[in-house]
Amino acid sequence: MQYTREFNTGDKGEDVRMFQTNLLALGYDLPKFGADGWYGSETETTAKKCADDRHWDHCSWGPCPIWLQERVHEEANTAPEPGGRLPEGRGMFIQSMNTLNATEAAAVVNAVGLKFVVIQAHWQYNDQASNTYNWPDSFGLKQSYGCSENARSTVETFRQMGVEVIPFSYPVPNKHAEVIDMLGKFAEVWESPTVVIDPEVEWKDSDGAHKEAALELSAMMSEEFDSWGMTSYGAPWFHRSFPYAEFSSATYGMPQSYGIGHFGTDEQMNRSHSEWHGYGYDFLVGLYGTYSKTNNEMQQILRVVANRNPFATAGWKWGTTSDVEWEHITNILPE
Repeated sequence: MQYTREFNTGDKGEDVRMFQTNLLALGYDLPKFGADGWYGSETETTAKKCADDRHWDHCSWGPCPIWLQERVHEEANTAPEPGGRLPEGRGMFIQSMNTLNATEAAAVVNAVGLKFVVIQAHWQYNDQASNTYNWPDSFGLKQSYGCSENARSTVETFRQMGVEVIPFSYPVPNKHAEVIDMLGKFAEVWESPTVVIDPEVEWKDSDGAHKEAALELSAMMSEEFDSWGMTSYGAPWFHRSFPYAEFSSATYGMPQSYGIGHFGTDEQMNRSHSEWHGYGYDFLVGLYGTYSKTNNEMQQILRVVANRNPFATAGWKWGTTSDVEWEHITNILPE
């Protein structure tokens, strides 16, 4: 993007939108209008705050100067080095092992070149045992851990084929330490380079009262793991009460992109990534839902997701994945 003009109040265009996107990426909020491509008082106030924070002189401003646009762009697009392991290449979340066996896993890995899978490592939100997924009692918690003999053999197949197997969990309310211990045990057994949490259940429809608990969990994750990811709603504007920023010490974020209506365009995906960056996530691994999409819908959302995620991209819920999707993954997503 080349900035070629100063911005006056009322100016609009793609260059204004990119400037706003860069401000969001640096952590500045545009709560009323977001990156709408219109240079108004909200954007001007935010731009001056950015300059103040960085001790850049703006006393003589009338229109927004080109030099400021360029400096904001440079800072927003200077990629930091990751502080821990990131998932790389093509991946897939597996929410249930019921519909997956070792033979299918091997076939897909060979056909698609999957580099990692993320497996839900526990299945309950309370102390009720599962009838399907159970680890031995000696493993720790009363919660079931999702491993029938079929699951064990499938995981072993992934590992033998060089696919990284990453444990994933929903934190259990009031049992953060136990869940972290469980993730650590899975990571050790599977020799996993990282772990993932999806903490949205505990904070769903929250009014913010759980901020302290979110900070506590985030600190515990960072203390226990050299690398960990946080996944949750990809559209923060629908979930303002969720404490995204409290988990931004994660090595990477994984915004969930499901519906074409929310994430079918570059503009929508730009907004999602800008807001996640604004909450403090330097690295993002995009997720997309595999739920009953047509060929055209799958192609559209994969293109949008892949274009925004240079490190990796992962589908969610293997059990509803179609041959159409695997074909697109092979052609579109990074190796």
